[in-house]
Amino acid sequence: MANTIKEQECELFTKWIKEYENNKVSNIKDEFCSDGLLFRGDFELKDKRCWIRNQGEEEELWKNSPCRLLILTKDTTQNGGQDDIRSQDTGLKTDTGEEKVPEDTLFYRNLFIWSYLLLNAVSNGEIIKYLGNNINLNSQKLGEITSWDCLPDWENLWKFYSIAPIARVNCKKQIGDNTCENQVLQQHIESYSVYLKEQIEMYDADIILCCGGSGIIKDFVKENYFEDLTFFNNNNWIYYSERKHKIVINSYHPSYIGKKTECIYNELSKELGDFLQNHINFKGNYRYKKRAIK
Repeated sequence: MANTIKEQECELFTKWIKEYENNKVSNIKDEFCSDGLLFRGDFELKDKRCWIRNQGEEEELWKNSPCRLLILTKDTTQNGGQDDIRSQDTGLKTDTGEEKVPEDTLFYRNLFIWSYLLLNAVSNGEIIKYLGNNINLNSQKLGEITSWDCLPDWENLWKFYSIAPIARVNCKKQIGDNTCENQVLQQHIESYSVYLKEQIEMYDADIILCCGGSGIIKDFVKENYFEDLTFFNNNNWIYYSERKHKIVINSYHPSYIGKKTECIYNELSKELGDFLQNHINFKGNYRYKKRAIK
């Protein structure tokens, strides 16, 4: 019986790959992208060209953090060059082994900013203090939403993302082409729903960020994980489960180009601020408050 999250992930992926093979999907062992709880160990330069992360104390971090974020995305692509998100989601450029991804890299820019906003706002800023980060990323008061002008610079956003309690899960595990059409995403989710549900349940995250898919990902979470999921208002950003005390964000894909990054951030931050003011029980370190204070 698997004890650690890593062992649970490995057992799940073995079953998932077997199901792909049962469905006559060829070369799936080469096209299956592992993902889940992001590694928080040392960085290592692999093949003198790209950085990876080794396993570290990510499970202890996850277990003890006041707020935990699960990011659900559609899939990874051949151009993404990733076959294991856990070790390869470093925010460092793949082909140089030296530089961080540029600040204008839309996918990571949004992931960094959204993660920073969500983890800080819901846990009232305690996440930085609790993780032992010496960087003074901001001076926000408890429960205050960080404005766009007060966001940390790119270096500190990267540092925050690299130590934060984050799991990243692709709903479609087979590595895809440049884009993933919603019909294809829906087909994969339906075909392997039992495994996707098991993986989501495995982490018991406090916030689930559903990225893209025109609501397909959010709908799956609602139908299979939160029966009482209710949207906060007509803007369709924030959903919550009163029974499980969880928040679900129905977001754009991180690479969405239809709106400016600042505009999306302001929409989300306003919605989140309104939600927290109207649902004060979601404020603060609601699961680990006493532990964090100690």
